[in-house]
Amino acid sequence: MAIKIEKNIFAETGVKEPAVAMLKSQMIQTILDIFERREYKQKDAAEVLGVKQPVISDLANGKLSKFTLDRLLNFLLRLDWQIKVETSKKPKSKKQPIAYKQRLAC
Repeated sequence: MAIKIEKNIFAETGVKEPAVAMLKSQMIQTILDIFERREYKQKDAAEVLGVKQPVISDLANGKLSKFTLDRLLNFLLRLDWQIKVETSKKPKSKKQPIAYKQRLAC
């Protein structure tokens, strides 16, 4: 699954670190999509990730501040996903926010 975001909504709302917030949001959504495809209940997901159920509830409720990028990466790895990081130079246009591209391959 590859996710390409042309506009960072966090940059427009004044979030302190919009790029980090956007990446966390994308990763959480990917994790939740995996849970849904595998038909995991929160208890099942917690067992697979080695955490308690309230952590899965925090994921489901989009509580970005409770998760570091490292932790989310480890969750994806525990779900047997391969992580690929792609970077590119920021566009020069001042009108358009930075475009972020997240590539996650299973």
